[in-house]
Amino acid sequence: DVVIHYDPWWNTAAQNQATDRAYRIGQTKGVQVFSLIAAGTIEERIVLLQEEKKALSDGVLLGEESIPMLIAASGIEGLPDALTLHYKDTVTLEAVITPEDASDKTVRWYTNINIASVDPSTGEVRACARGETVLTCVSGDGFVTKEIPVTVDYTIGQWLIKILLFGWAWY
Repeated sequence: DVVIHYDPWWNTAAQNQATDRAYRIGQTKGVQVFSLIAAGTIEERIVLLQEEKKALSDGVLLGEESIPMLIAASGIEGLPDALTLHYKDTVTLEAVITPEDASDKTVRWYTNINIASVDPSTGEVRACARGETVLTCVSGDGFVTKEIPVTVDYTIGQWLIKILLFGWAWY
């Protein structure tokens, strides 16, 4: 019926769980909890940090009636259905998350093959090699995804340079 904490955890939830375990093992008497903390030790600083964290979390947590409502993204607009680029071209795509009052209006960009590279934060697409790939745009909350097929080809001038430098057999 006694719990003694002499080595405090950084995480108060883990320490509280250890205390609660004394109740769950079939204890019928009251449980006494003691914390032995030596002055001027790291354990004393851990306890102070725990108290600061608790005060911070108490200040952050709101009453049930004042909890803000989070609105998930439902669509991504302003993007082309397909994208055709020439080798070494650069284009910046701008996506708009709907609805307008969505909680997280950020987007992330991905591509799976080095045919075209994309800056994940700005949406700047650069054609790196000839071929086809898929560009993926994801809403910041992860609820909406849109894929854009990307085709990269050479211009006539680029084709001529390739043929003159490397010969027709390469292509």
